[in-house]
Amino acid sequence: MGEEFGVVMALQNHKPLIRHWKDMYDLIKEVDSPWLKACLDLPIMTRYDHPWVEEAVRTVGKLQVHSHFGGEYYRDSSGKVMQKVIPVKFGQPLPDYAHFIKMMREIGYEGHITFELCHPVINEKHEQLGLDYVHEQVQLAREYMGDIINA
Repeated sequence: MGEEFGVVMALQNHKPLIRHWKDMYDLIKEVDSPWLKACLDLPIMTRYDHPWVEEAVRTVGKLQVHSHFGGEYYRDSSGKVMQKVIPVKFGQPLPDYAHFIKMMREIGYEGHITFELCHPVINEKHEQLGLDYVHEQVQLAREYMGDIINA
């Protein structure tokens, strides 16, 4: 089917079926299809320390066909776009996207990395924020990742 339609599916390192990147990789290898590839996403990895991320990226290697980044962003007093700390993974540091992009370059990845805002967007009072906020986040995220990619 894939050859006829040019379809490639990407398995993501996402719970609940997949616990972490190694489960994703093992499942892709077990299926053993040229049409099943990897979507390794840094923000949903179980750890962000450099050796763990490096092992994941190098192991997945040429299977990598797509990736996402997430979070929320703000502009600091100097005008630079920064990641906001959001309490999604308590006690875990912010993802080091610069390191991740460096590793993706190392494996020769030339695909896309897309922004996902896949959590409720609320203010400190837990009131839902509107589409204007979402649009602002998309623009800030684009600038943030653009600065990393173009560095």
